[in-house]
Amino acid sequence: MNTQKAFLDAIDRGDADYVRNTVADGFMLIETNGDSSGKSELVEQVKPERSGPKPILYDFNVVELNQDCAVVTYKAVFHGAPIDRYQHLSYTWVREASQWKLKFQQATVNLWSAHDLD
Repeated sequence: MNTQKAFLDAIDRGDADYVRNTVADGFMLIETNGDSSGKSELVEQVKPERSGPKPILYDFNVVELNQDCAVVTYKAVFHGAPIDRYQHLSYTWVREASQWKLKFQQATVNLWSAHDLD
């Protein structure tokens, strides 16, 4: 959990070097629209602190798959136009040479949010 929170803090402050060193080679990201990207695309998106409201992150859980692999999940609200985006996020961490590395990330839109009218 500490590694996950340190990673999110690095993203928030725009520390691309930390992110580059924490993400495993062969990393894959599945975005809310189903597109996939890798380590270089993730690192390119890391920018110094952005203006505007910070996302609300809550309901963190860790599922330990074995001593060298764990999945961290949480929920988030990303404020913005035209509506707030409610998401479920999952991060798969693996231990490589005694260091935790991010191997996989998936973001899923929360379809039961209060803004959904369907």
